[in-house]
Amino acid sequence: MYRYFLVLIICVSMLSSCAKNEMKENAAIDMYKSYYSQVLSQDSYLENSEYFTLSTEMTRLSDGSYRYYVIVDEPTTAMYHCRIFAVEDDIPYQDNDKMMPTLGIFDTDVSLIPNKIDKAHGFMKGLVISGESDKDHIELKLVVQWNDESGKSSNEQYLKTTIQYQQ
Repeated sequence: MYRYFLVLIICVSMLSSCAKNEMKENAAIDMYKSYYSQVLSQDSYLENSEYFTLSTEMTRLSDGSYRYYVIVDEPTTAMYHCRIFAVEDDIPYQDNDKMMPTLGIFDTDVSLIPNKIDKAHGFMKGLVISGESDKDHIELKLVVQWNDESGKSSNEQYLKTTIQYQQ
C-alpha cells in the first residue's frame, strides 16, 4: 500500500512539473508573438543607437545558404535584462515557417553594463543573435529592449539594417 501511495505522489509531482514547464513555454511563445507584431507595426526605425553599437556579418554555409549575425555591444548605459527580437524581410507571422532570431525570450537573462563583464552573473561583453537565409542579403527589423538597474524603467529601440554577404 505504501508503494502505491509513493507512486501516486511521484506521478502527481511529475504532472505538476510538466504543467509548470508548459505554462512557461506558452508564456514565451506568447511573448515571441507579441514581439513579432511590435517589430512589424513600428512606423519608424533607427539605423544606429546612442546606447550601444549594432554590427552585422553574413557568412556563406557549405550548403549554399547564409548565416547572419547581429551583434549588440559597447553599451553606453547600463542595460539589464536585455531582449532582442528580429524579423527578416517583413515576413508576416502567419507566413513564416521558421523561428526568427531572439535573445532573452526562450533563453537566459543577460545584461550589458559598460566596462563590466561577469558571465557567471549574466553580464556580457556583447550580445549576438543569428539566423539563416537562402538569400545573400536581407533587410532586418529588430527591437532591443532593456531595463534600468531598478527594473522600474524599460527602454526599447527599433532598428532597421540591411545585411549583405561580402566575399
